[in-house]
Formats: sequence, C-alpha cells, structure tokens
Amino acid sequence: MINTKNFGRAPIHARILVYSIIIILISIAVTALTSVVIIVNDTLDEKGREMHRICLLLGDEIAQGLEAGAGSTLCDYAARCAEFTGFRVTLIDPDGEVLADSTAGENYIYMDREG
Repeated sequence: MINTKNFGRAPIHARILVYSIIIILISIAVTALTSVVIIVNDTLDEKGREMHRICLLLGDEIAQGLEAGAGSTLCDYAARCAEFTGFRVTLIDPDGEVLADSTAGENYIYMDREG
C-alpha cells in the first residue's frame, strides 16, 4: 500500500500507476453516464413516436366511426381507446375544450380545467 503522507516521495512508477487508475475510473464513469443519457433519450423518443402513432390511429378510427354514424359517443371512443392503449384518453377540440375523457365518462363537463 502506498503511504499517502509520503506520496510526493513515492517512486515515479507508483504515482504514474495511481494517476492512470484515476484517469481510467473517471473515463469509465463518464462513458457510463453518457451511455445512460443516450439510452434514456432514445427510449423517450421511441415512446413519443409510439404515442404519436397511436394517436393518429385512434383519431382515424374516431373520425371514421363518426362519419359512418356508428352511434357511439365521444366518451365511448375515449373509453375504448383507453382500454386499448392502457393510457388515459382525453379528446380535446382545437380551441382547448374537453370533448370527452376516458376517466370522467359522461361527467367530463364537470371536470376542473387544468390550466
């Protein structure tokens, strides 16, 4: 073991070894942290793309059902979409008005506005 009190007087090869080990450990830590950040960002990006695809598919299904006069309400569509995806589904018009919510059912009108 290297005596830290006399570290300045330790043989040069021992100091080089210690500095090399420190540099290697720092390099490993930086590489691991960078890898974790990249993996998390890729996972979040993929989840975002998946959510976008699901929203497009669900929007198409709702539009086709409404055009065909299937008789389902928007609350029915929201509930079915939530069951299919496992996510809470809120249908909002372009003006920001809540049209239907999978958790509120027909009581979406009484929901507090968030924002």
